[in-house]
Amino acid sequence: MTAGSRGEPADRRVHELAARQHGVVTSAQLQGAGVSRRMIQRRAETGRYVRMHRGVYRVGPVAAPRAGEIAAVLAVGRGACLSHRSAASLWGLLPRNPRGEEPEVLVARRGVRQPSGGGYLLRHTGSLPDRDRTARFKIPVTAPERTVVDLAAQATGVGYGPTHRRAVTRRDLEQAIATAHRKRRLSLDGLRARIEAAPGRAGTRILREMLEIERGPSFTRSEAEQQLTELIRRAGIPAPEPNVWVEGYELDLFWRRERLAVEVDGYEFHRGRSPFEGDRARDSVLAARGIQVARFTARRIAEDPLVVIAELGQVLGRRAQERGV
Repeated sequence: MTAGSRGEPADRRVHELAARQHGVVTSAQLQGAGVSRRMIQRRAETGRYVRMHRGVYRVGPVAAPRAGEIAAVLAVGRGACLSHRSAASLWGLLPRNPRGEEPEVLVARRGVRQPSGGGYLLRHTGSLPDRDRTARFKIPVTAPERTVVDLAAQATGVGYGPTHRRAVTRRDLEQAIATAHRKRRLSLDGLRARIEAAPGRAGTRILREMLEIERGPSFTRSEAEQQLTELIRRAGIPAPEPNVWVEGYELDLFWRRERLAVEVDGYEFHRGRSPFEGDRARDSVLAARGIQVARFTARRIAEDPLVVIAELGQVLGRRAQERGV
C-alpha cells in the first residue's frame, strides 16, 4: 500500500469528523484518524490545518461561524462546556457580542489553567453535574437554567473576572430569562427550584426578585421598545428619536419639538426603593428643563397595546398644543 492510499482514508475520516465539529478537530482526534504527528505539523505549515489553540486545529482555510466556540471547549478538554454570556448567545438568549470577546468556557476539573496566549476565558466551578451540561449545535454548553444562574452571578459583579469584558447588566439578565421562558428553553418553576437548591449562591437574590414580580419576565424591555415603535408608526404618530442623550440622560424615545420623553420600564424598574427614587429624581431634573416623561411598562405594551398607544397619542397631542407645535 502506498503512502497516498494510506492518507486517503485518513483524510476522509478527518473531514467527516470536522464536519460534525464545525470544522475543528484536536490533535488526538487527528492521530486517532490515522494522521501522524509529523503529518499534522506539515499540514499546519502549509495551511491545510490552521492551529487555533494548543492541540486544536481548523481543517481548511475558512472558519465556520461557531468554530471559535467549539475550539475553545475542545482546547480545555474533558468535561468542559461553553458558559455564561457565550452560552446565552448560543441559546439565543442574548446577542453575540459585536466586539468579538473570547468564548467563556466552564470546567470543574482542577489543575486546568487559563492559556497565557488567550483565545478563550476559562472559568472554574466546584460542581458541574450532568443536569447542568448539554449540547446545542453539537457544542457542549451549560443548560439554560445553569446559564441564567451564572449570568445572575455576573450581574452582581461577583467572580466576573477581567474588567475589560462587557458586564452583565440586570437588563441583560431580564432579557435572558424572558427569552428563555418564551422560547421554552426553561420553565420559571424549574428556575425557582434551582434557586431554592442553592440559596447562598451569588445572583440568586436578583433572580428571586425578578421571578416574584407578577408572573415573572415574559417580554423584554428591548422588545417592548420595538413594539411601541411599531405601534407609533402604524398609528401615524410622528416618529420619535430613539435612544437619544438629552440633558445628560439617555431617553428611550424623544419628541424634541414637543419636549416629550417616553421610558419603557422593564422588570428591573421594580427591583427596589433606591432605583425607584432614582428614576423619579431623573424625571424631576428633566421636568425642570421642560421635558415631560411618560412611562410605560413592558407588560402593558405587550398586553394592552391599543390602550398604551391611545394614552401616548393623548399626551403627545397635549404637549404639542402647550408648545404651539
